Amino acid sequence: MKLILILIISSAICYADMNLINGRPVGNGFRSVGTFDIGCTITKVGPKSFLSAAHCVGKGMKSISLNFQDFKGRVAVTSFHVHPTWINDCWNFHCTGEEVGSTRMTPGRSDVVLIGVADDTPIPVSPVHFDELNVGDEVIMVGAGCTRSTEPGGPGKMRFATTRIISSDALIHEHSLYRDISFITGKSDWVTAGFGKSRENASLCPGDSGGPLLIKNGDQYKIVGIAADHTFDGPYQDGAPTITNLHTRLDDQSLNGIGQWIRDNSGSAGE
Repeated sequence: MKLILILIISSAICYADMNLINGRPVGNGFRSVGTFDIGCTITKVGPKSFLSAAHCVGKGMKSISLNFQDFKGRVAVTSFHVHPTWINDCWNFHCTGEEVGSTRMTPGRSDVVLIGVADDTPIPVSPVHFDELNVGDEVIMVGAGCTRSTEPGGPGKMRFATTRIISSDALIHEHSLYRDISFITGKSDWVTAGFGKSRENASLCPGDSGGPLLIKNGDQYKIVGIAADHTFDGPYQDGAPTITNLHTRLDDQSLNGIGQWIRDNSGSAGE
């Protein structure tokens, strides 16, 4: 069974008999991407800066345990920035990494955390790409979610899949929590097609939350989004294939100006 990267919500459930993921092992590639602590995916974006999803973290983190191809170990946290739209909406309710189902449909919320650490590590960097993308642009999803089992409870092997940005109109379908706010969601998130839309696509599943959406820029990969949520062709948590994947936008033109927010909080996170 070929599977792919993927979690979006740390406790979302997929069924093992559905070929939901559809990706390829990274091999020696994508070395800037790894996992941390509770099993979410994380990307090094500067010498001492990492990006992941806000729903993967809790308050008071003093250190994080990193698991990358080139480094495995615990590092001290020196700065910890969860985007204010996430804090204002859910910090006291479901921002501990223990959510059940999707609680992210609030319009315009940005599911992103920027973590600064005390020491540089021998992990390559994928800097942030701050320019806006277009529908049809080729992107790459990377994550350590499901492999041969789609059951939650720990990261799988790192996988990747090449896909394209699609219109936020794809969020308008039965059972989608975003169908009535598709336009504003498209301003805060990049949308890609899931396996439920076509068997050629990749879907997010447990372990992939916080994983990067990348573009190839010359010989370098740059990060343009963070795996944040998805929509299903059925009620949440019933194992239905995902129709869309949502990735928090990191560009300057995003709804909440995430690019500038990243620069304000980390001087080495992009170009």
